[in-house]
Amino acid sequence: MPFNAVVAVALAVGLVTGAPAPVVDDLGPASSVTSISGSEFVGDKLYVATGGIKPTKIGAYDPAQRKVTSITELPSGDGAWATAAVGTDLYVGTYTPGDLHKVDTTTGTAVKVADVKPDNFIWCLDAASDGKLYAGTYPGGRVVEYDPATGKTRDFGQAVAGEQYVRSIAVDDTTIYAGVGAKAHLIAIDRATGAKREILPPELADRTFVGTLALEQGLLAAGLSATGDMMLMETADPSTYTLVDAPGDSYVTAIGIDAANNDVYFGTRPSGTLYRYDRDTATTEKLAVPYDGASFGRIFLRGGKVVGVLTSSVVEYDPATKELTGVDLTQAG
Repeated sequence: MPFNAVVAVALAVGLVTGAPAPVVDDLGPASSVTSISGSEFVGDKLYVATGGIKPTKIGAYDPAQRKVTSITELPSGDGAWATAAVGTDLYVGTYTPGDLHKVDTTTGTAVKVADVKPDNFIWCLDAASDGKLYAGTYPGGRVVEYDPATGKTRDFGQAVAGEQYVRSIAVDDTTIYAGVGAKAHLIAIDRATGAKREILPPELADRTFVGTLALEQGLLAAGLSATGDMMLMETADPSTYTLVDAPGDSYVTAIGIDAANNDVYFGTRPSGTLYRYDRDTATTEKLAVPYDGASFGRIFLRGGKVVGVLTSSVVEYDPATKELTGVDLTQAG
C-alpha cells in the first residue's frame, strides 16, 4: 500500500477510535547563532557575511561601538565565504550560485556584477593593488579575474588539471597565488600571461589542501591540511621555506602577517588556538583560546591589536596586555 494511503488509513482509524490528536510542539529555531563565513575591513568597519542563511546578509560591525550598525541583503546566494575590498566597495563571492556582488558601503546597496558559471561556488577572493579581483572556484578549480573598471571577467582556467578546489588565493602586482585541493598544490599564475608554475615544495605534496593564504610585503604564508602546519615562503625565492607546526591541530584556518614586527599570527583547528610565530627567534607562542573548538575565519592586525573573526563572534587580542576580549555578533545586532 502506498505510504500516503497508509497515513490516511491510520488517521481514519484514529478518528474512529477516538484516539487523541497528535500534539505538535514548536521548539523554536534550531540555532540562534549568527554564522559568519566571510569578513573584511572597509575603513573602520568590519563587514561580515553570513553562511547558511537566505538571503545572504552583510553586517557592518563597528568595533568602537561593538555593534552591527547596518545590514545589507545580497540579491543571490546561499552564503558567502569570499570577501575583498576595493576602496569603499566590498566585493562578496557567494555559493549556490557562484555570484560576485558589489556592496557600496557608502549607500548600503548591493548589486550582482559577475558570476563564475558553470561553477557554483566562489571559495576565495583577493584584490590586487590596481583594483582587479581574483576568485577561486569550485567544482571547476578555476581562477577568474574581474575588473571593476570595465566590468569584464577573464578566465585563467583550472589551476591544476583534475583538481576541483581553489580554496585560497592571494595576489600581488604581478602574480596570483592559488591554494589548491583536495590534493595540495600551490600555483603561481602570471597575471599578464596566465602562465602557471607549481611552487609547493615537493616534500609537502602529500598534503590535502593549501587551505589558507596570506601575503604581505613579499612574505607568503600558507596553511596546510590536514597536518595543521603553516609554511612561510618569500615570493622572491620560493625554493626556500620555513614550516611552523601547531602541535595536535589539523588545520590552520586564518593567518595575519605583522610585517612591522616580523611576526605571524595564526588560528588553528580543532583546538581553536591563536598563536604567534616570531620570525626573529623562530619561536611559536600560544596566545589564547577564545573557546574550545573556536574556528578563526580571518585574522586582521589593527591599531596594535589582533582582530579575529570566529564563527559567530569577533575577538580582540592585545599583545601588550595579553588580554582577550570578544563580542557575540548576534547580541551585537
